[in-house]
Amino acid sequence: MNSVLPGDLVGKSSELKAGSGTYEDGDSIYATIMGVRDVRSSYINIVPVKSVYIPREGDQVIGIVTDIDQSLWVVDIKAPAPSVLHANDTPWKVDFGNTVNFLTVGDAVLARIKSYDDVGRIQITMGDRSSRKINSGYVIEIMTTRVAKVIGKEGAVVNAIKKVTGCRIFIGQNGRVWIDGESAGISKAVMAVKRVEREDISVEDIEKMLG
Repeated sequence: MNSVLPGDLVGKSSELKAGSGTYEDGDSIYATIMGVRDVRSSYINIVPVKSVYIPREGDQVIGIVTDIDQSLWVVDIKAPAPSVLHANDTPWKVDFGNTVNFLTVGDAVLARIKSYDDVGRIQITMGDRSSRKINSGYVIEIMTTRVAKVIGKEGAVVNAIKKVTGCRIFIGQNGRVWIDGESAGISKAVMAVKRVEREDISVEDIEKMLG
Protein backbone atom coordinates (compact mmCIF):
# COMPACT_ATOMS: atom_id res chain seq x y z
CA MET A 1 0.00 0.00 0.00
CA ASN A 2 1.15 3.58 -0.66
CA SER A 3 -0.16 7.09 -0.12
CA VAL A 4 -1.86 8.94 -2.98
CA LEU A 5 -3.36 12.37 -3.69
CA PRO A 6 -6.54 13.24 -5.63
CA GLY A 7 -5.86 12.84 -9.36
CA ASP A 8 -2.98 10.38 -8.92
CA LEU A 9 -2.88 7.41 -11.28
CA VAL A 10 -3.45 4.31 -9.12
CA GLY A 11 -4.03 1.49 -11.61
CA LYS A 12 -5.21 0.21 -14.97
CA SER A 13 -8.80 -0.93 -15.58
CA SER A 14 -7.45 -3.81 -17.67
CA GLU A 15 -5.88 -5.19 -14.49
CA LEU A 16 -8.12 -3.96 -11.67
CA LYS A 17 -11.65 -2.72 -10.98
CA ALA A 18 -12.27 0.80 -9.70
CA GLY A 19 -13.43 0.72 -6.07
CA SER A 20 -14.23 3.36 -3.47
CA GLY A 21 -12.28 6.60 -3.71
CA THR A 22 -11.43 6.09 -7.40
CA TYR A 23 -12.73 6.77 -10.90
CA GLU A 24 -11.99 5.42 -14.38
CA ASP A 25 -10.89 7.46 -17.36
CA GLY A 26 -10.23 5.26 -20.37
CA ASP A 27 -7.92 2.46 -19.27
CA SER A 28 -6.70 4.39 -16.24
CA ILE A 29 -7.94 4.50 -12.66
CA TYR A 30 -7.36 7.68 -10.63
CA ALA A 31 -7.77 8.60 -6.96
CA THR A 32 -10.54 11.01 -6.01
CA ILE A 33 -9.37 11.50 -2.41
CA MET A 34 -6.17 11.63 -0.39
CA GLY A 35 -5.51 8.27 1.21
CA VAL A 36 -3.82 4.91 1.01
CA ARG A 37 -3.93 2.57 -2.03
CA ASP A 38 -5.49 -0.78 -1.08
CA VAL A 39 -6.10 -3.70 -3.46
CA ARG A 40 -8.58 -6.39 -2.40
CA SER A 41 -10.36 -9.02 -4.51
CA SER A 42 -9.36 -7.34 -7.80
CA TYR A 43 -10.73 -3.96 -6.64
CA ILE A 44 -8.53 -0.97 -6.00
CA ASN A 45 -9.75 1.29 -3.21
CA ILE A 46 -8.42 4.45 -1.64
CA VAL A 47 -8.79 4.36 2.13
CA PRO A 48 -9.10 7.94 3.46
CA VAL A 49 -6.23 9.07 5.67
CA LYS A 50 -8.64 11.11 7.79
CA SER A 51 -12.28 10.25 7.32
CA VAL A 52 -14.92 12.90 7.95
CA TYR A 53 -17.97 12.06 10.04
CA ILE A 54 -21.37 12.89 8.53
CA PRO A 55 -23.81 13.38 11.42
CA ARG A 56 -27.07 11.51 11.73
CA GLU A 57 -29.75 12.43 14.24
CA GLY A 58 -29.53 10.13 17.25
CA ASP A 59 -25.90 9.09 16.75
CA GLN A 60 -23.78 8.88 19.88
CA VAL A 61 -20.53 10.79 19.51
CA ILE A 62 -17.50 11.95 21.46
CA GLY A 63 -16.85 15.67 21.15
CA ILE A 64 -14.01 17.99 22.17
CA VAL A 65 -14.87 21.51 23.34
CA THR A 66 -13.12 24.13 21.17
CA ASP A 67 -14.83 27.38 22.21
CA ILE A 68 -17.16 28.77 24.87
CA ASP A 69 -19.92 31.38 24.71
CA GLN A 70 -22.27 32.82 27.34
CA SER A 71 -24.87 30.06 26.93
CA LEU A 72 -23.25 27.39 24.74
CA TRP A 73 -20.13 25.49 23.82
CA VAL A 74 -18.67 24.87 20.37
CA VAL A 75 -17.71 21.21 20.06
CA ASP A 76 -15.58 19.40 17.49
CA ILE A 77 -17.10 16.04 16.50
CA LYS A 78 -14.93 15.40 13.39
CA ALA A 79 -17.79 16.63 11.17
CA PRO A 80 -17.50 19.08 8.26
CA ALA A 81 -18.49 21.88 10.67
CA PRO A 82 -18.35 22.35 14.46
CA SER A 83 -21.39 21.41 16.51
CA VAL A 84 -23.13 23.49 19.18
CA LEU A 85 -24.06 22.31 22.66
CA HIS A 86 -26.55 24.65 24.33
CA ALA A 87 -26.59 24.98 28.11
CA ASN A 88 -30.22 23.79 28.23
CA ASP A 89 -29.17 20.56 26.49
CA THR A 90 -27.03 19.46 29.44
CA PRO A 91 -27.86 17.76 32.76
CA TRP A 92 -26.69 20.88 34.64
CA LYS A 93 -28.39 24.12 35.66
CA VAL A 94 -26.10 26.59 33.91
CA ASP A 95 -26.60 30.28 34.60
CA PHE A 96 -26.02 32.69 31.71
CA GLY A 97 -22.29 33.48 31.46
CA ASN A 98 -21.32 30.59 33.74
CA THR A 99 -20.61 27.99 31.03
CA VAL A 100 -16.85 27.95 31.68
CA ASN A 101 -17.44 26.45 35.14
CA PHE A 102 -18.99 23.33 33.61
CA LEU A 103 -16.98 22.68 30.43
CA THR A 104 -13.84 24.36 29.19
CA VAL A 105 -11.73 24.19 26.02
CA GLY A 106 -10.20 20.73 25.63
CA ASP A 107 -12.82 18.89 27.67
CA ALA A 108 -14.32 15.76 26.11
CA VAL A 109 -18.00 14.78 26.28
CA LEU A 110 -20.19 11.85 25.37
CA ALA A 111 -23.18 13.31 23.56
CA ARG A 112 -25.84 12.60 20.96
CA ILE A 113 -26.68 14.31 17.67
CA LYS A 114 -29.81 16.37 18.26
CA SER A 115 -30.15 17.88 14.79
CA TYR A 116 -28.29 18.35 11.51
CA ASP A 117 -30.03 20.66 9.08
CA ASP A 118 -29.82 21.28 5.34
CA VAL A 119 -27.29 24.08 5.68
CA GLY A 120 -24.93 22.00 7.82
CA ARG A 121 -25.71 23.33 11.29
CA ILE A 122 -25.18 20.68 13.94
CA GLN A 123 -26.61 20.60 17.46
CA ILE A 124 -25.68 17.99 20.03
CA THR A 125 -27.28 17.17 23.36
CA MET A 126 -26.22 15.66 26.67
CA GLY A 127 -29.83 15.23 27.69
CA ASP A 128 -29.89 11.44 28.06
CA ARG A 129 -28.51 9.08 30.69
CA SER A 130 -25.66 7.79 28.54
CA SER A 131 -24.19 11.27 27.98
CA ARG A 132 -21.55 12.72 30.30
CA LYS A 133 -18.39 14.74 30.67
CA ILE A 134 -15.33 12.51 30.36
CA ASN A 135 -13.22 12.91 33.50
CA SER A 136 -10.87 9.93 33.25
CA GLY A 137 -9.29 7.49 30.82
CA TYR A 138 -8.16 8.24 27.28
CA VAL A 139 -9.82 9.27 24.04
CA ILE A 140 -8.27 7.95 20.82
CA GLU A 141 -9.34 8.33 17.20
CA ILE A 142 -10.05 5.74 14.54
CA MET A 143 -11.30 6.18 10.99
CA THR A 144 -15.08 6.56 10.87
CA THR A 145 -15.15 3.91 8.14
CA ARG A 146 -13.73 1.43 10.69
CA VAL A 147 -16.22 2.03 13.51
CA ALA A 148 -18.47 -0.92 12.64
CA LYS A 149 -15.41 -3.16 12.26
CA VAL A 150 -14.08 -2.28 15.72
CA ILE A 151 -17.50 -2.82 17.28
CA GLY A 152 -17.99 -6.14 15.48
CA LYS A 153 -21.17 -8.08 14.80
CA GLU A 154 -23.53 -7.60 17.76
CA GLY A 155 -20.62 -5.96 19.63
CA ALA A 156 -18.49 -9.12 19.61
CA VAL A 157 -15.15 -7.42 18.96
CA VAL A 158 -15.39 -4.57 21.43
CA ASN A 159 -16.92 -6.87 24.06
CA ALA A 160 -13.95 -9.22 23.71
CA ILE A 161 -11.55 -6.32 24.26
CA LYS A 162 -13.55 -5.17 27.30
CA LYS A 163 -13.58 -8.67 28.80
CA VAL A 164 -9.84 -9.29 28.49
CA THR A 165 -8.67 -5.80 29.50
CA GLY A 166 -11.27 -5.01 32.16
CA CYS A 167 -11.81 -1.59 30.59
CA ARG A 168 -14.90 0.45 29.90
CA ILE A 169 -14.95 1.27 26.19
CA PHE A 170 -17.31 3.60 24.35
CA ILE A 171 -17.05 3.91 20.57
CA GLY A 172 -18.64 7.02 19.10
CA GLN A 173 -20.08 6.89 15.61
CA ASN A 174 -17.73 9.77 14.76
CA GLY A 175 -14.61 7.63 15.17
CA ARG A 176 -13.55 8.63 18.68
CA VAL A 177 -13.10 5.92 21.29
CA TRP A 178 -13.12 6.44 25.07
CA ILE A 179 -11.18 3.84 27.06
CA ASP A 180 -11.16 3.87 30.86
CA GLY A 181 -9.70 1.45 33.41
CA GLU A 182 -6.39 0.45 34.95
CA SER A 183 -3.33 1.76 33.10
CA ALA A 184 -2.16 -1.70 31.98
CA GLY A 185 -5.63 -2.54 30.68
CA ILE A 186 -5.91 0.79 28.85
CA SER A 187 -2.59 0.16 27.08
CA LYS A 188 -3.76 -3.27 25.94
CA ALA A 189 -7.16 -1.95 24.85
CA VAL A 190 -5.62 0.87 22.80
CA MET A 191 -3.29 -1.60 21.08
CA ALA A 192 -6.19 -3.95 20.31
CA VAL A 193 -8.50 -1.21 18.96
CA LYS A 194 -5.78 0.15 16.66
CA ARG A 195 -4.90 -3.33 15.42
CA VAL A 196 -8.53 -4.15 14.65
CA GLU A 197 -8.77 -0.83 12.81
CA ARG A 198 -5.77 -1.76 10.61
CA GLU A 199 -6.20 -5.49 10.12
CA ASP A 200 -8.72 -8.29 9.71
CA ILE A 201 -8.51 -10.09 13.05
CA SER A 202 -10.91 -12.52 14.72
CA VAL A 203 -12.30 -12.39 18.24
CA GLU A 204 -10.26 -15.49 19.03
CA ASP A 205 -7.07 -13.78 17.85
CA ILE A 206 -7.86 -10.76 20.01
CA GLU A 207 -8.29 -12.94 23.08
CA LYS A 208 -4.98 -14.74 22.36
CA MET A 209 -3.16 -11.47 21.73
CA LEU A 210 -4.37 -9.88 24.97
CA GLY A 211 -4.58 -12.95 27.17
